[in-house]
Amino acid sequence: PALLLAAKQKRSIRPVKNFLISMGAADANNFTLFFADIIRIHFPEAHVHLLVSSINPNLEELHALANGASENFSLHLNLSTEELTERLMETDVVICPASTISMEACAAGCTLVTGYTADNQRGILAGLTKAEACFSLHEFAVLDSKQAGTQLLTWLSDDSLRMKQLQQQRLLIDGKSGSRIALAFLEIAQSISVRKADTHDTKLYFQWANDAEVRANSFQTAPIEWNHHVQWFASSIESTTNALYIYSINGIPAGQIRLKFEDSKAIINYSVAADFRGKGLGKWMLKHIALFVRVNHVGLQKLEGWVKKNNAASMKAFDSSGFHIIEENTESVLFELDLHT
Repeated sequence: PALLLAAKQKRSIRPVKNFLISMGAADANNFTLFFADIIRIHFPEAHVHLLVSSINPNLEELHALANGASENFSLHLNLSTEELTERLMETDVVICPASTISMEACAAGCTLVTGYTADNQRGILAGLTKAEACFSLHEFAVLDSKQAGTQLLTWLSDDSLRMKQLQQQRLLIDGKSGSRIALAFLEIAQSISVRKADTHDTKLYFQWANDAEVRANSFQTAPIEWNHHVQWFASSIESTTNALYIYSINGIPAGQIRLKFEDSKAIINYSVAADFRGKGLGKWMLKHIALFVRVNHVGLQKLEGWVKKNNAASMKAFDSSGFHIIEENTESVLFELDLHT
């Protein structure tokens, strides 16, 4: 929780004054001292925090460094997650292998210099590198201290590179993983999958739109003509102001939701296929889309949907999904959901 909260906080690019070095619990090759020496030479004014564990075989040497004449080194043993998060939020640059600490550094928005000390870190390194969320020194065991120092100077003196990395980190870890996990379990529990509609769904949407119950509950009850539908559907799936999603149960299309974006809100239009009505799917879809847009449409503040008063199923679905009536007339009501409550 502390790191997810950190991921939501704003960070800026500051002059490099604080480093944190963390090489894992054991660090048998003493990469901690290797990088500490590089920083001491190339960044003599910087303060360096050495994060180690009590099983580090080089503790005596590291204690001597931290307790020596220089006041620029601090040794930290066995920090809690909360203590680590606090330290990361005060740190400008983290040097570590591509293990858990590298992702924690990304969450905190630190400039990240990483590589690998074991084969099982190479996958994480590849992911961070692809996401442009780190500076990679590749395999630590073959590094030359002079070359590594030159590389650090090049990277850390370029604020534009550091800013780009920070922006990519914020895309990679945005503090919404809890909502994504909730969405995954919500879909798994009902054997439901969700995808964007495409041109192959033109006929399916036409059949759904002309379903007798759907037309009766629509504000325009006349049957929809094929040519008009084809034009509307083609423009809708290409439009930046519309998003069409198909919900399938065990691979069978069961319903659809259309979002029409207007400034900071989205207007909902949804329908459930005839074979899946009366099973609570409408309520489930509305709950799902509310969580879905929180994750995937950051700028949205509200969801709204107009419902005919005689459409008892939709009235109940909106009401039981957390929406509230904010407007009504003789024929219909407007439901609204505040996405930030």
